[in-house]
Amino acid sequence: MRGSALLACALGALCTLSCAGLRFQEKRFGLEPDLAAARALTPGVSSLADCLAALGAPHEVEKDESLGGGRVLSWKWEAFGGWGFFFSLPLSDWWSPSLNYDAAKRRPRHLHLIFDERWVLREAVLE
Repeated sequence: MRGSALLACALGALCTLSCAGLRFQEKRFGLEPDLAAARALTPGVSSLADCLAALGAPHEVEKDESLGGGRVLSWKWEAFGGWGFFFSLPLSDWWSPSLNYDAAKRRPRHLHLIFDERWVLREAVLE
């Protein structure tokens, strides 16, 4: 019993002198396009005007020679989030050991609309 009381006092003193905590963070970069509107687009039928009206301006437009002069419009967004903890023990004015851990995960997403040379949708790819 005496050992557990001593351990409890030592842990209490350590917690009083140190800084520790848990954190949850979530960040988002870019705007996710309306994926329901993207699914409603019809390959072979939907035009560039239809796609832009449904989804807005893309982040990137690329020419793809393998498509015979077609173009690829891309929308990009990313979610980043997860839990973590930190611990710091100030021992002096110039030395303070610390430990940080994050289990955060990046989740980049892309929507590519592939058009033929006449600007008719050939394929929509969600990554």
